[in-house]
Amino acid sequence: MTRYSPMERFPSGELVNQNDGFGTIDGWVARNAGIDGQDIVLWHTFGLTHFPRTEDWPIMPVDSTGFSLVPHGFFDRNPTLDVPEPMKAHGAVSSCCAAEEVGGQDAAGGSGESGGSGESGGCCGAGPVAHG
Repeated sequence: MTRYSPMERFPSGELVNQNDGFGTIDGWVARNAGIDGQDIVLWHTFGLTHFPRTEDWPIMPVDSTGFSLVPHGFFDRNPTLDVPEPMKAHGAVSSCCAAEEVGGQDAAGGSGESGGSGESGGCCGAGPVAHG
């Protein structure tokens, strides 16, 4: 990991097979530049293990690789443990449809019929609501 510099784009040199060994990531890391409060670059290197197949001859069509950035020890404990319990009111109804069954009104206090859209039915759109 190094401090970001717009001049440091090619870790093996701009022309890899013609590089004299200078101006590479080895020198950037050796500078040991502070990164606290700075933009940083993570230099990821990888190697492929290629198991040849008949389809790979004479040219290998594709080989995929990837990586994941997974935090480890970022938090002291699971931050979701601080989520409060849901509030439950005495006699609360869990849905507008249940409210229609109980009191003949939807959650908004209406009669269970849609307003203004020309549709009839309860707040959940389940069709006409029979109130009796």
